Amino acid sequence: MRPQLHFPYEYQLDRYPKTADKSLRAWSSADELLITHLTKNSFSNKPNILIINDQFGALTTCLNQFSPQYWSDSYLSCKAIKQNLLTNFTTDVMAYPFNPNRIILKEINNNNADTTINKKALTDKPVFDLVLLRVPKHNSLLEYQLNAIKPLITPHSQIIAAGMCKDIHNSNLKIFENTIGETTTSLATKKARLIFTQYTKSEVSQLSTKSYLLSKEGLTIYGLPGVFSREKLDIGTRVMLNYLPELNANSCAIDLGCGNGILGATLAKRYPSAKIILTDESELAVKSAELTFHKNQLTTGQFFQTDVLENITKKNVTHIVCNPPTSSFQNMDTSTNLKFKELYPF
Repeated sequence: MRPQLHFPYEYQLDRYPKTADKSLRAWSSADELLITHLTKNSFSNKPNILIINDQFGALTTCLNQFSPQYWSDSYLSCKAIKQNLLTNFTTDVMAYPFNPNRIILKEINNNNADTTINKKALTDKPVFDLVLLRVPKHNSLLEYQLNAIKPLITPHSQIIAAGMCKDIHNSNLKIFENTIGETTTSLATKKARLIFTQYTKSEVSQLSTKSYLLSKEGLTIYGLPGVFSREKLDIGTRVMLNYLPELNANSCAIDLGCGNGILGATLAKRYPSAKIILTDESELAVKSAELTFHKNQLTTGQFFQTDVLENITKKNVTHIVCNPPTSSFQNMDTSTNLKFKELYPF
């Protein structure tokens, strides 16, 4: 059947965090192109749909009638998806979240930093007829996500990715080709393009965990796919390490946007009696920070996936350290700076 779908601009969709800049929409030409393709092509009567990396919920909202599942590493994206679904459907929200990370990363919880994605653990999950994916910024995250869905698809599954032309390169097309199978692209429309890949390769690759030694501190830093600076020390953090605050037994320091946990781990190593709280909006970043603490036998860390300090008790906080992101979904973003102002007084 050919689905009867509405386009993103026919819904009330907001970015999260909300912005007063009306030039920043909650969808892109890539979302429109993908919906246009679906309206022109048939799929099964009751398709089992998985949507990956839906930035603000445009795709999930457009496909809500089919009860799709959505998966994102981003706390902000998941919050945007939920809010836009409620805004447009109120009590008729059919879409619901899907998160294989807790299964896939189980071996990391069991102290194994290098593990193969647990294919057997995913066999009780539904097989997806249609997988829709927005191409992520990091190729390592793309490779991880494609390997994660392999136990959940068949040669009959349709796998379609969408992205802006500037974000689609030979490097990520090669990942589709090597991980899933034969890959082709559509013509460009409004600077967006679709990627079609046919599932033929059933082998599941090892989960790629990178690490590097911070010799001066005697720490090994671990990073999972998609996490900033997971393979080497970035210049901003290198500078910050020289200016970290002095702590004592009564100190409580927050590593805001912790990434792989390098700032928090350094504080925990230097001041083992201090309390360290690490937060990030990326689930894989928080898991990387946990891994960094565990592998270095640091025991004073508490870890939260959240938006800045949402739902975090700020009582007794004495210090905040942060190497902040300067952009969000490739648009300059000041939301983190604005939220810093909300933190005072603690």
